[in-house]
Amino acid sequence: MASPCILINTPQPERGRLVCRDMAGGFGYETGKAVILPPLSLIYHGLALQHTRQILFYDLTLYPEREKELLHTLKTISRPLIIATAAPLTVNSDLEFFHKIKDLSPLSSLFVKINYPCPETITLINRSPAVNTILKGETELIIKDIIKDHTSTQTASHKQYKNKYQADWPRPDLNKLPAMDPLFIQKHRYRYILLRDRRKKLFSYQSSRGCPFPCCSYCPYPVSEGRKWRAVSAEKMFRDLKLLVVKHNYRLITFRDALFTYNKKRILKLCTMIIKNKLRFKWWCETRIDCLDKELIENMAAAGLKGIHLGLETGAVRELGPQAKPGLDLKKIKNINKLLQAVHIRVHFLMLAGLPGESKKTVVKTFRFIRKFKPDSLGISSFVPYPGTTLSQKTAAAGHIKEKNISRYNGKNTIAATDRLSLRQVKEAVRFLQQAQSLNKKRSFTKFFLVILINIKLLWWRLF
Repeated sequence: MASPCILINTPQPERGRLVCRDMAGGFGYETGKAVILPPLSLIYHGLALQHTRQILFYDLTLYPEREKELLHTLKTISRPLIIATAAPLTVNSDLEFFHKIKDLSPLSSLFVKINYPCPETITLINRSPAVNTILKGETELIIKDIIKDHTSTQTASHKQYKNKYQADWPRPDLNKLPAMDPLFIQKHRYRYILLRDRRKKLFSYQSSRGCPFPCCSYCPYPVSEGRKWRAVSAEKMFRDLKLLVVKHNYRLITFRDALFTYNKKRILKLCTMIIKNKLRFKWWCETRIDCLDKELIENMAAAGLKGIHLGLETGAVRELGPQAKPGLDLKKIKNINKLLQAVHIRVHFLMLAGLPGESKKTVVKTFRFIRKFKPDSLGISSFVPYPGTTLSQKTAAAGHIKEKNISRYNGKNTIAATDRLSLRQVKEAVRFLQQAQSLNKKRSFTKFFLVILINIKLLWWRLF
């Protein structure tokens, strides 16, 4: 067997700040302690190598205290092969960590896995003498060839082989990905605040990549995964889930697909296999409102679905809908919301404030939308002009991007103004929309006075 491969989910940029590098299409998203998910892209590289190499897995996001153990391990291996994660949101701290590794183990081969093709980030990593090779994009199926080529060209200059795998490779057939049987992951306690059970272990799974919908003008996923939707077959998905649930005892599964139900037949077939084989686990997924119907919802509920993310972005359907989420329809939202509630599936709305064209009027409409539909939970953030998206270019050309440092594009900070809202007003809009959800959760004896107070504040804000 070849020398061991060390997989590292790189430490967090600073204590108390938690970033999931796989989120936002690989750009990275600040989640906080309530959400720590397995680094799927890194894990797939380990799955591709685990039958030919010993895999040592260090998730320093989940267990930062294991860094000392990692550094000790590096001293005991003469020429370790290392694959570590990086993201545009955390690149500066990532590079500091890579230099620490290289100083300790100068003969190591450090491969940096990055999913989001941000030119600024690629340039920074490229300049680092600590990094040997950049794994940009979907390299899971060719990692063996990359390593083989790297080891056979050790006499070549550092710059020559460092740049070799930065080209955009053809998108892989996801059905050829290795089986989801991570033998190198043991006793890792990942967590997701919306799908919790202290007695059960949680893992993630991604069954599709890419998005063909026109909302790609602001969404980071098509930038990293492409406009063409590609998916694992229902049969492979079931085999992988069975391994996770039965062999590894993961009873909570979060699906990381942006469009889980895009192909209705595929999901119905999966649900049938889960029900028929009595594969018992709880799960959560994400999709669009126009990719759901009664048959699909009822079958998913019977197969163990407990909650769903719905990307709606705005409640101002007429004003911002064509740009934010084409195809949104209030009647459809109402019907789907009722169907989900009828089978006790929790609904989580994903909303944005500050999209181009946003005004005080549209913010008020979204506020009323949240109050009307009363989702079980709400994810609200300000619009982020992710590099490479169409709206990023348009927003920059209009002079509305007020923050140039991409390490602050974390989903929490307000980055851009609009034609009608200043940066401060976009921040206020986020707070108002969060208050709308708070009102939905308040008890009746306090709600009456809070509703009056917040509506007065909202009216004052809109007028002045």
